[in-house]
Amino acid sequence: MEFMNEVYFSTLLSKPVYDTNGILLGYMVDMYADLDEDFPRIISIIIRDKKNSRIELSWKKIQIIKKKGISIVVDRPVSSNHPVNGIFLAKNLLDKQIVDVNGKKVIRVNDILIVNREGCFYINSVDTGFSGLLRRLGFVGLSEKINRDILIPWHGVEPLEREEDSLKLVIPYKKLLNMHPADLADILEDMSSEYRTNFISSLDEERAADILEEIEPEIQKNIIESLYEDKAIKIIENMSSDDAADLLETLDEEEADSILNHMESENAEEIRELMDYEDDEVGSIMTTEYIAFSPEMTVEETLHALRELKPSSEVPYYLYVQDNEEHLVGIVSLRDLVISTPDTMLRHIMSTNVITLKDTDSIRDASELFIKYGLLAIPVVDENNVLSGVVIINDIFDEISTIRRRWFTRMAGV
Repeated sequence: MEFMNEVYFSTLLSKPVYDTNGILLGYMVDMYADLDEDFPRIISIIIRDKKNSRIELSWKKIQIIKKKGISIVVDRPVSSNHPVNGIFLAKNLLDKQIVDVNGKKVIRVNDILIVNREGCFYINSVDTGFSGLLRRLGFVGLSEKINRDILIPWHGVEPLEREEDSLKLVIPYKKLLNMHPADLADILEDMSSEYRTNFISSLDEERAADILEEIEPEIQKNIIESLYEDKAIKIIENMSSDDAADLLETLDEEEADSILNHMESENAEEIRELMDYEDDEVGSIMTTEYIAFSPEMTVEETLHALRELKPSSEVPYYLYVQDNEEHLVGIVSLRDLVISTPDTMLRHIMSTNVITLKDTDSIRDASELFIKYGLLAIPVVDENNVLSGVVIINDIFDEISTIRRRWFTRMAGV
């Protein structure tokens, strides 16, 4: 008789469960682990008894024994109810999607390695390899012969399901929320539509907007259409105006109008104006979120205003200087702002030789200006040189990629 201290979960499914007197209690169908610990501790097992009733048991002591096959022995078993912050291994993990946090990708769990430490069993790692899949299919001997396990430690993964809501991420899902929105977007694109929707629903609107801006248009559309309208509206209100306009243009006209009609009027009006531009015009991708100051303001006053505004990371590439009639009269780089003395006025450090675009200029022409002058952002002005918005380099190249993709799609259709 061998006491097993390391065992793959799939090899325990349907195995007999006995008490210490050798009385058969039933056959194991699942285990439940507490997620409040760094490595989730197995705190109960679920069995089917002779009457085919599903029973959850906790214990004083549990042993996994190998003797002419594997069996489970529990000391003083009692019926129990599990705590809320936990996970079923078979129901929520095995054969399910899970996030490899370090690899920044969605993977499939083929098996789960559990280990014994000081008399308690814990989830140690998940197996995503071919051997795990063979073991899951019942080919244990072949699995051992091939030996192609790919084990990822538990601290490097984030489950996408939990017990009380099989499509809701485990709260507080800190491992995922510490990731960059672009990495999270890549992960979401690999998830099923249900996982994506429920993940976005579980976030605050600002964080959800940051992630949604990084996702491919078709998937953005899928997510927004799957959300409750109230949640969708709040997320779109937190997106930059140009990204929000691009997203709404992918929706049915009736749905887009409904969302806009329920948004704050000022935000809605900005987005409607952007949606009126042709796809290849600069106005369609410019953001109306920019920072402009009076030329009479000092460096100290400007820095104080920036601290108060707390602009997003994309906005303050340059500061724009406007006169009283909102004409663009100059720009100030952040470098010049930082190195200047506090009492220096902006008009003394601003550059008046400003490269600008018109809202009706083509995106391709705009991209040539970005490349020629090595700029990160270019202001967009109307015929009176009044500042209308700003085009950011990321949006330019994202849009060029989209235009090329649309062209190839049309050609393939031909």
